[in-house]
Amino acid sequence: MQLSEPNESNYCQFMYNSFYYNKGNVSMCCLQDSLFYKDDWDDVDNLDDFYFKKEFDDVRFDTERGIKPSACETCWANERNGTPSMRQQNMYYNSQTYTAFPRIKHVDLRLSNKCNLQCKMCSPSDSDQIAKIMGKDYGTTDTKTLLDKIFNLNSLEAIRFAGGEPFIMPEVEEFLYRLVTAKKTNIRIELITNCTSVKPRILEILNNFDHVDIMASIDSTGKWFEFQRYPARWDQVERNFLKLYNSKCNVRLVPCIGNINLLGVADFFRWANQYPRALVTFNEIFTPDYLNFRFVPMDLRRDLIKNFKAMRLENAVPAWTNFKEHLMYEYQKPTDDQIQRLLDRNALVWRAPEDKMREFFPWI
Repeated sequence: MQLSEPNESNYCQFMYNSFYYNKGNVSMCCLQDSLFYKDDWDDVDNLDDFYFKKEFDDVRFDTERGIKPSACETCWANERNGTPSMRQQNMYYNSQTYTAFPRIKHVDLRLSNKCNLQCKMCSPSDSDQIAKIMGKDYGTTDTKTLLDKIFNLNSLEAIRFAGGEPFIMPEVEEFLYRLVTAKKTNIRIELITNCTSVKPRILEILNNFDHVDIMASIDSTGKWFEFQRYPARWDQVERNFLKLYNSKCNVRLVPCIGNINLLGVADFFRWANQYPRALVTFNEIFTPDYLNFRFVPMDLRRDLIKNFKAMRLENAVPAWTNFKEHLMYEYQKPTDDQIQRLLDRNALVWRAPEDKMREFFPWI
């Protein structure tokens, strides 16, 4: 099936080149709403043909007609707010030859929720530690057949592993080893990690690939990090980050900015500026909505504004300039419902003592 040239204003490379799998939920990228659910891949001969499934084509056809697909609302919302979306940050058709024929070049895999943290903004579907607390059993999905299909993709250029935590997932390690054994080391490997575990044997496997990108989910330093990424210890994470930074891998810092760590942003950059080779981007926490950084009262931001406004940002993406000049001044009053849901979440999952809650959520 040959598609027409896409509408440039809505163009997104992920609609034409990316396949996203998150524990059965299938779409084109990690920010797009799930297009359908599939955990049995025995009826799929190959993923190249599967990529023309109606749900994928509908998104592309909407784009070509100048319609913004509703499944991609996260990017449209960012752009309406003046924040560069992932769609915009990843547009590459000016520097690479564009083809209107869909083919899977990039695969993004979240194979299980196996994790060792209970991050405040996370969910049981992405952390088995949270699932245990909430008494939810997501079971395990057999991904062997899917991985076989991915292994045989003809046009595959990059694979991203996230989770859960990929450094503790045996299936990730096994698949990386399989690629190396088959001499498919020209495939770009991307790993999103919380940096709590950097196994030497996995680093050794990664050293065989031509290009490895590590996206380190480090949101701030010290107490800000430890509260948001409980029960991680900052000193351990910093040591592991240094291992990655000093390895052959390319390392990026990808903090999630919410009201927990907003006041620690200046401290984060004082630390991050020591590592100029690590590109610094960020994700704004939209879900759960009660972690919106805009809820932090302006009088509490005085030190942040004073310290961050004049701070040099080494190797930061342009979105940080917008954050520095505009976003960090935005305020929004939380609703009673949002406050109650935050308190309910603490009672059910976080179980932080009252003094900690007052320290990190003074607006309550």
